[in-house]
Amino acid sequence: MANRKYLPSFRRRQLGQQLRELRQAAGISMPEAGELLGVTHQTVSNMELGVHRVRKAELGLLLDRYRAAPQARDRLEVIRADADSRGWWLRYGGGAPDWLRPGLDLESAAAAVTIVEPNLIPAPLRTERYSRAVYSAAGSAVPPAEVERAVEVDAERSRRLVEEPRPTPTLVILGEAALHQAAGGQLIEGQLHRLLTLADSAMVQLRVLPFAAGAHAAGAGGFTLFDFGQPELPSQVFVPLPAGGVVVDDAEDVARYAAIVAALREAALDPADSSKLVRSQLDQ
Repeated sequence: MANRKYLPSFRRRQLGQQLRELRQAAGISMPEAGELLGVTHQTVSNMELGVHRVRKAELGLLLDRYRAAPQARDRLEVIRADADSRGWWLRYGGGAPDWLRPGLDLESAAAAVTIVEPNLIPAPLRTERYSRAVYSAAGSAVPPAEVERAVEVDAERSRRLVEEPRPTPTLVILGEAALHQAAGGQLIEGQLHRLLTLADSAMVQLRVLPFAAGAHAAGAGGFTLFDFGQPELPSQVFVPLPAGGVVVDDAEDVARYAAIVAALREAALDPADSSKLVRSQLDQ
């Protein structure tokens, strides 16, 4: 797990991981790589951890020394260039609060997303009114000055779910309790309408865990599983906290979360019955 505020971007960590694998495969030590670049071995270590930026010329020197294949060189240069680009959340609405950024970073890089939330509507699916109520109810965990910024960012995430030219396929496994929970005393009617609209889109699959399913593996809390669509990029999990969250990247831990997702899919209603349940609650 990584510190939420100082977590390097996903692309930098991805680049660093692959550089480390290439260096080790070539039998080259960190001091040797540092000597090649004219830096210390600690700088090389920071590059491989994603903390230190890798310049284009530095990447070229390392890949020459590591005898990287042409296709690997092209792929890593694309990753390096992406790693230096600014995420949309840094440009939008004055920038997302620091505690939201680790999850947004993973979300923007993922090829597929699975959101598990037993009690509340997940952030990317919220109406602005519901989102504001959730953050305001968090009290001191979310500074009042950051509530509106967080609401704006969630609204943009919701828009991107369906309006981007190439939106990310998203599976949402939602506890039935979330359909009854009126955040901060706010009416949930508009939020249920929003859920149905998203469930009707091609890129969002909604599955509700009914009360009849009994106790389930998500009882301890929600999380989001990110898949990046490439064998060399292992899946990662983001576990939200009242203001922020932690990234889980240990392979065994991620596998446990993936097993939870598989079990929850079996217990949840299919998309058609899930929408029926939402409509039933809305009618009430």
